[in-house]
Amino acid sequence: MAEAGPRLLPLALSLGLANLSHIAIAATDLVMIGWLGPDDLAAAALAANLFYLPLFCLLGFVGGAGAVLARKLGTGDAQGVGGSFAALGIAAGALILPILGLSVLGAPILLALGQDGALVVRGAPYLGWLCWSSPAIGVFAGLWSLAAIRGHAKAIARISLLAIVVNAAGNALFMFGLAGLPALGLVGAGLAPFLTTLAKALALLFWLRRQGALAGLFRPGEALHIDRHLPDILRYGLPLALLEGATMGFFAAITLLTGLLGAVALAANAIALQAAEIGVAMLFALGEAAAITIAFHHGRKEMPTAWRTIWQAALAALGLSILFGAALALMRGPLVALVMTAGTDLAAEAAGLARSALLFAAFSLPLDCGRIVLVGILRGLGDARWPATTAIIGLWGLGLPSAAWLGLECDYGLTGIWACMLVAMAAISLALVLRLHLVQRARS
Repeated sequence: MAEAGPRLLPLALSLGLANLSHIAIAATDLVMIGWLGPDDLAAAALAANLFYLPLFCLLGFVGGAGAVLARKLGTGDAQGVGGSFAALGIAAGALILPILGLSVLGAPILLALGQDGALVVRGAPYLGWLCWSSPAIGVFAGLWSLAAIRGHAKAIARISLLAIVVNAAGNALFMFGLAGLPALGLVGAGLAPFLTTLAKALALLFWLRRQGALAGLFRPGEALHIDRHLPDILRYGLPLALLEGATMGFFAAITLLTGLLGAVALAANAIALQAAEIGVAMLFALGEAAAITIAFHHGRKEMPTAWRTIWQAALAALGLSILFGAALALMRGPLVALVMTAGTDLAAEAAGLARSALLFAAFSLPLDCGRIVLVGILRGLGDARWPATTAIIGLWGLGLPSAAWLGLECDYGLTGIWACMLVAMAAISLALVLRLHLVQRARS
């Protein structure tokens, strides 16, 4: 018998809290690294953006395949879910290998891209620890998808929220040398997230096994027929992996462009992107919840329920992005003061530029919510390739060239770069709205 279907808003809330915990960990790292000084903050921003490019390919692949698991669960095919999950594990394992390679090749890549040598050397140990955290992140992401579709999203949220405290304590111990430990600086800033992600993955695995959420998926003596499930996993996972990789690649390229403007612009841009990421995390959770819920009802051929979920997700995304954008615009000053300590001309200049960048970040959320949520909605309907292609073309074909031209060639700096990003986000959202309309007409 098929299981009861997931509900959009409760699932989105639980996944949103979990996403916010990831952002809170990154924000904690940003704030505490900022206390080390602008140079350390700029070095960490370079290292992190190089790491997040392949990492988000991995996370996008795992997230994209979640719709396959949800659809099969909707039909009551528990063994099919097990086979698909095993195929997902094999494919995701292959994607981890290039990430581990960055622990050795990351610094030469950044130097070849013309980044400041002193910043690259300063951030290399931090990058190394981040890379070696990727296997634990991949395991947690796979268990996340399985837990969400089997009704254990609250466990994801609880474990993720607890990880904030664990990571902050690790930063205090290893970065600043509390409790008599040596102060490791950026090395400690990488070691703490490594240990935190490992603990998260083990905790979620223990919870799922204890709750019996893995029962019926991997039965002894029964063949999983991974070769049969792998094409479906690749068909859903690869487009989102490419999209997430292209999205992170886009923001990494924006960071590299900003790096050509100097350490002040690089630090200011890092603050703005990190603040906007809080809203993006909630929107992404809403899109993921929509993909799972819609795919479940699509598998059960309950299309009226799927269409209601679509409109609920779209309206919730628009309202959430407007509210968070307004809050971000009003709280620019305190946010900058939290990260940047006064006392030097460099810090004062970076703080002033960061306040301007945060205003652009506030406007980006309502313009970008279509790209974030509609990709999930369309994936739930089985349309994965077209939305990914549209978003990639918009970011790389429109956003990046115009940002390089206006920001660098026309000498508008960080302001020009952010203005072009907003135009690209709006264009992608509009195109995906039109795509959803066409899909709805074709299937109604």
